[in-house]
Amino acid sequence: MITLAKRPLHLVLFLLTLFGNVLLLFSIVFLFHHLTYHNALLMIEISVLCTMLAPWSIRMPSGASWRPGIPLLMLGIYTLPRELAMLIPLPGLIWITARAHSRFTKYLETFAHVALGLFISASAYSYLQNRLGGSSPALFISILTTLMLHLLINRFISAMIVAKREERSILDQLRLTVKELHWGYLNSYLLVFMGALLSRQFPMIAVFLTSAIQVGIFGAINDYNKVKSLQKSAWTDGLTGIENRHAWKSLLQAHERTPFSGSLIVVDVDHFKLVNDQFGHITGDEVLRDVAAALVSSLPSPARHFRYGGDEFIAYSPKSLSEEVMDSIRDKLKQVSQDRGIQNLRLEVSMGMATAPVDTPSIEETLQLADARMYEEKFRRAHPLISPLSQREKL
Repeated sequence: MITLAKRPLHLVLFLLTLFGNVLLLFSIVFLFHHLTYHNALLMIEISVLCTMLAPWSIRMPSGASWRPGIPLLMLGIYTLPRELAMLIPLPGLIWITARAHSRFTKYLETFAHVALGLFISASAYSYLQNRLGGSSPALFISILTTLMLHLLINRFISAMIVAKREERSILDQLRLTVKELHWGYLNSYLLVFMGALLSRQFPMIAVFLTSAIQVGIFGAINDYNKVKSLQKSAWTDGLTGIENRHAWKSLLQAHERTPFSGSLIVVDVDHFKLVNDQFGHITGDEVLRDVAAALVSSLPSPARHFRYGGDEFIAYSPKSLSEEVMDSIRDKLKQVSQDRGIQNLRLEVSMGMATAPVDTPSIEETLQLADARMYEEKFRRAHPLISPLSQREKL
């Protein structure tokens, strides 16, 4: 059992959840004493639209979710008292949390997460309006400042929640969160900015137009992600997770029209058929994944890694490489083989490397030379007393 004292992140989330739900209780009391007809109509409009959008979300690789209803909630910051703005998301949050069959504590955590962002941002907007006045520049500054503040608070609390769930450090989760800030966020917050300006004259129209445009933005991003996912699956090897032969052919075609420079390493797993026959295809698949992992760890981005077919791999680096890289790959595979602890399993590969424009001028010739060097190494390993050159001359 995880105690709060042992996990500072759990303690911080507990305190934020407690504080956020206390604010919600005060907001409910405020609702019964200060609700006006105009505010009631706005609350109903925003709550209904947000509840309709509540199930919509895009799951990010980090584990966080991007929901199109969140920016719409932010219009409450500029159109309602802060206590009422906090209550707008309640129906939608109850719905999505219930659909997920979450525990009661998840309700409290979710309420606090959204409510704190709205409350702090609305308080900041009210403060800035009182201090800066009602001029157009002051209004722009107030709205932009509160938008940035809400983005920071919302993403930071979300990062803490996901870090707790995924058992990551908060710093690692924040790095992932920053990487995932896409154009959808910018477009949504620009939309809220325009909606906030329009809401000063036509609040209900501003809410409706903002929600309609936000639906379009979300639909476009969702469709783009689907196309991107299909494209990635078409160019990704399903077993190893690196790029496949189609992706390699695309790289070849791209360099038919442009000069090629960099290093290619061709890798072939030695005696792979014997591995499958002796240890089974499951072990054989693990061997292929190990080779791919060794290539990726030895040659990080911007290098690219391809499974060309069967037990053959190609690594491409836009920078010239030295022979030490191949030694690093062998060392990693040797360590993996020892860690697996399978008796008589020796994970060995033959490799050849060529560099353009030092060795050859084109990508096709660089690949041919690297492939020839790989087969020369494979021959030497199989026939240590015979020179590959002399054998080729006999043939």
